[in-house]
Amino acid sequence: MSDPISWWRTNFGKEEADLIADSIAHEHISQGDVTVDFEHRISKVLDIPYVVATTSGSMAILMSLIAAGIKPGDEVIVPNRTWIATAHAPLLLGAKVILADVEKDRPILDVSSFEEKITKRTKAIIPVHLNGRSVNMPEVNKIAEKHGLKVIEDAAQAFCSRNEFGFLGCQSLAGCFSLSVSKLISTGQGGFIVTRDKNIYEKLKLMRTHGVSDLIDVVYTQLGFNFRFNDILASLGIVQLLHLDERI
Repeated sequence: MSDPISWWRTNFGKEEADLIADSIAHEHISQGDVTVDFEHRISKVLDIPYVVATTSGSMAILMSLIAAGIKPGDEVIVPNRTWIATAHAPLLLGAKVILADVEKDRPILDVSSFEEKITKRTKAIIPVHLNGRSVNMPEVNKIAEKHGLKVIEDAAQAFCSRNEFGFLGCQSLAGCFSLSVSKLISTGQGGFIVTRDKNIYEKLKLMRTHGVSDLIDVVYTQLGFNFRFNDILASLGIVQLLHLDERI
């Protein structure tokens, strides 16, 4: 029997190993300057001002929902074809997941049918760009604005995918991306959130470190937890980004 074909192939090499070694040599171990550099590089690639790296794409969705003010009893619309993390995130906050249909010929949100799912308790919708397929974001945003809903894009499988309006994940309040082993660029595990909203960005940054604004005097400003990334994984990500043109 011939060798099986891998479902994906994550390519890490000497450059990644060298940058990891350099980070360790300079004691860049936890979240620090290398993570900031990685975030800035993503910002340039996607042409979006604010990026917050975190532990996974799943955590990115959870954090974005918290920053958007989703609470127990709220309803969040999710397409009925997606990775389970899209639904688990609102459920972990005590919200109710409302499933919406996907298109007949594509496994992405059917925008023509989700408006009928909206009730007075609906607070957010999570369109998913599954396998880089673009949801009709102008229509999603139009309907969301009409009903006062927050839009959070699950772009875990859509890094650097575009539609005619720009990069997917960059066309709503927040976009959530994954850096796991099967993605366009990988850090083994990890994820990040992008936004154009400075207020959301500040909430996410504080949330990522237990809501602490001053680590020396330990000033708590909001609810948070340890959702931090780290410089060793960021070292992997920086090299992956340097070779991005080879992947797209």
